[in-house]
Amino acid sequence: MTKAATAQPQPGSSVTYKLVQVLFRYRAAATPEVQQAATDRAHKIASEVPGLVWKIWTYDPASLEAGGVYLFTDEASAQAYLEGPIFAGLKAIPAIEHMQVKLLAVDCDRSQITRAPLSG
Repeated sequence: MTKAATAQPQPGSSVTYKLVQVLFRYRAAATPEVQQAATDRAHKIASEVPGLVWKIWTYDPASLEAGGVYLFTDEASAQAYLEGPIFAGLKAIPAIEHMQVKLLAVDCDRSQITRAPLSG
């Protein structure tokens, strides 16, 4: 297993951060089993996704919308995650519908001004 990145490169270095936004809707309220599967997936993402700096998990029980925001050190790492087995497993969950995925560049200069956690 490859250990996920824990050191965070400095903005302005040769690193070009990429942000992945994922939004989807559950077909029904998350059961304890679905919640446990998400926790298991979180551990897997934390330990096995190279180039991942952090992930923020989102969930709104009223609308059943969930997803996450991921920060990667570079585009290759973000693309590898989106094309890899962990994300394929997420897309294959029958309880999920209407998935939207965006890959975006990070404006480090303005993000630093607004206290984004980009440097370690």
